[in-house]
Amino acid sequence: MTEIAEAAPRQGGKALARLLWFGVLPLLILIALLLPPFSLYDRLVHPGFASVGPEGGKAVADDGAELVVPAGTLAGKARIRLQALNTLPEAPMAALPQDVTLAGTVYAVEVRSAQPVAAQVRLPAPDSPDALDTLDVYAWDGTRWSWVPHRVERDRIEAAFQTLPTHIALVRRRPTTPAVGISFPATASVGTLEQSVDLISPRGLFVKPDGGVGGAPHLEDLSGLPGDVAIVPVISNVVDGVVRSDWVNNILIDESRRYNHAAAVAAWTIEHGYPGIAVDYQGLDPALRDLFTAFLRELADRLHAEGKQLAVVVGRPQPAAEGWDTGAYDWPAIGRIADYVRLPMMDEPAVYGEDGPAQNL
Repeated sequence: MTEIAEAAPRQGGKALARLLWFGVLPLLILIALLLPPFSLYDRLVHPGFASVGPEGGKAVADDGAELVVPAGTLAGKARIRLQALNTLPEAPMAALPQDVTLAGTVYAVEVRSAQPVAAQVRLPAPDSPDALDTLDVYAWDGTRWSWVPHRVERDRIEAAFQTLPTHIALVRRRPTTPAVGISFPATASVGTLEQSVDLISPRGLFVKPDGGVGGAPHLEDLSGLPGDVAIVPVISNVVDGVVRSDWVNNILIDESRRYNHAAAVAAWTIEHGYPGIAVDYQGLDPALRDLFTAFLRELADRLHAEGKQLAVVVGRPQPAAEGWDTGAYDWPAIGRIADYVRLPMMDEPAVYGEDGPAQNL
């Protein structure tokens, strides 16, 4: 009887199978876990952080708040976390302006690696719609708080940033007593002032072509003023009835003169002991919008360092295809820089009706 010999098992085949099952396959699984959408490494090493690249992305807080980084605003990769907090850390809490109170959740922003050049936040709105009109958004940059322009969209509040802060807070302004201020022309008399006036802004100061300060406030006799009336002079570019926008435009485009003009205005305010000054430069070239903002920022820094305040008179905006055209006056930026912004309102009663131009503005 013929016997058939059995073939010996191929040892090489078993070794290859073991390599696939216990080597290659686990390695492939590990690689898959490290890559999106799992991103295991980021989850373990950077818990709570969202990985964002040049294509954009967003970080989401536990309460649904979002920090959105648009495409093209990051040069590389960044890890971003938006964290909802019940209260602020000690330093920003101590520095919170006295005229506001926290209105709910606050948010901590943490960025690792590259910083985006623009971002938006979308914060859940409070349950009570009536409370939205009294809310403001404030941002803490590590040293100081600043007001942030924002808009309300039904159930959320949206704000945009060019530089991300470390903390964002919804605040509510404390009730304040309304103040009445008037611009005081040269032909007016102190005796014509009523007791209800809290602030007067005498005119007479003007900008000089070289960036100096000319003229003097037109308010000769102060004896009739109540003691609690604040005097904040106005410096303008109206000289002998002519708007000298060319003088201011030339100052703005010259960095040295722009810097010296800010120094001259601040020095004049401090030397004469006024609590602040109002800048009313009319008819500026809209192309110099950023330079005018830079001038105001320099002036505000100098005034604030001495405990003085800055008011800015902006030009009347013009209706545009979408919203309003504010020309050379960057309202959101000026709102962050100045202590007070004076708006030239319209004097036709009809514009103040429901859904009229004044309300839309």
